[in-house]
Amino acid sequence: MHCIDCNKSPNEIPEYIEGARIEGVSPEEFVAADEGTYNRKNGHFLCTDDYIAREAKSGRRLVGLNGAQWTAP
Repeated sequence: MHCIDCNKSPNEIPEYIEGARIEGVSPEEFVAADEGTYNRKNGHFLCTDDYIAREAKSGRRLVGLNGAQWTAP
């Protein structure tokens, strides 16, 4: 399980560490439950910083097929 841009795992990303602490779960469990970009098939996601950077670079929102929520490939 890792961010496809920075290649960090959830236990290396402060926002997931803090969210997990609050929820009483592991950072990996937190990402699986709460990260909208998480791809359950391969464990990929985009952390918030990288998601924002991708949108800024592209100049548009990241949207999946037919307007569905975007998930990491």
